[in-house]
Amino acid sequence: MALANLGRNKKRTILVIVSMTLSLVLFNTVFTLSSGFDIDKYVSKFLNKDFIISSADYFQYRFDRSDAELSQTFIQAVQQEDAYEDGGELSTVRVLEEFFSVESETIVNHNKDKAGNPHVSLYGADDFLLKSMEVIEGKIDWEALRSGKYVLYGLQSDDNGNIIQDQSVQVGDVLRFHHSTADGLNSTMDATVDLTVMAKVRINNSVDTHRQTGGTNFYMPTENFKPLCTDPHVVNFSFNVKPGQEMAMEDFLTSYTENIEPGMDYESKQTYVNSFHDLTSMIITIGGALSVIIGLIGITNFINSMLTSIITRKKEFAMLQSIGMTGKQLKSMLACEGLYYAIGTILASAFFGTLFSLIIVQGIANSIWFFTYRFVIWPMLVIYPFLLAVTIIIPSILYRKIAKTSIIERLRTSA
Repeated sequence: MALANLGRNKKRTILVIVSMTLSLVLFNTVFTLSSGFDIDKYVSKFLNKDFIISSADYFQYRFDRSDAELSQTFIQAVQQEDAYEDGGELSTVRVLEEFFSVESETIVNHNKDKAGNPHVSLYGADDFLLKSMEVIEGKIDWEALRSGKYVLYGLQSDDNGNIIQDQSVQVGDVLRFHHSTADGLNSTMDATVDLTVMAKVRINNSVDTHRQTGGTNFYMPTENFKPLCTDPHVVNFSFNVKPGQEMAMEDFLTSYTENIEPGMDYESKQTYVNSFHDLTSMIITIGGALSVIIGLIGITNFINSMLTSIITRKKEFAMLQSIGMTGKQLKSMLACEGLYYAIGTILASAFFGTLFSLIIVQGIANSIWFFTYRFVIWPMLVIYPFLLAVTIIIPSILYRKIAKTSIIERLRTSA
């Protein structure tokens, strides 16, 4: 009888099931997304060291146009902290003062020297940085590299961590570097040096460059780089701390940049951890709020549907009771109707939730570089017992409202 009663108004039954199913699918999707965001991918993309310090202009992407420079006093203060473990400087020149170019027909750059050779970025890096770069092609001979006759060719990664291959420079190529001093629109060529590409290495744009986009990057030990230029500048100083000392260093850097050298600044892994949590919290909050709202709409539809059904069938219930159906049996029938709503919602949400997760959510996940897709269905499984309880209890509560009226009075009432 309960199943037959649901078929009396199929549109209303389907609407209730669809609304509750939609909220469950959305709820499950929110949890799938929140569990799939990979904090390690996100943080390592931006910072592969514990901390990086420099001038405030550097972090505002104004290194080449700035007069400010990372102070040695700041670096020394960091190195004197008990939390400090190991670190290294990155140095280069400012293109408005001087620059390097390479004799090459394959390297592409719109900026060129007076001879038509493309500009490149040449960096001096301490061992801490050089040894943290992943070798992609070739092999690094550290003794030979320190001879000053070799460079490493830096390759960047896309958002998914895949190396952006550049075939313009090959391991073993001997490149002629020109050093020029900039003077307004004119430039004077000061020196030339031939360097051999020893290896191709993966670099981190936020740590191993002055945060320019694109460009061609070469690296050599700091002691070999500085004699090649007129006025080298320290780009940044990145470092790691002892295990468990991150917060101690964070507190020190905050205090130092606020009270001692306000022109200096820093970033840490915690900076990007906070950014990550802000982003995921926003998604969870918005998605969670939507799923709750749609869920409430679904429950409201269910209550309205059951209430309307009970009111319109009040006389019918009285007739059933007059021929022998007990109040307990009547409540059981209504509870079964609610149970069928729940079963329909469970079957629909399990089917469409799985389908939506595997096709839509996974498709979206593939386009988000810091997302690792994991199939999740446990949030719906957690909700199902509550759904069953609600759909069984509510009809009984609603029935009690009309049960207070006698059978005779209900029989006299027009349907």
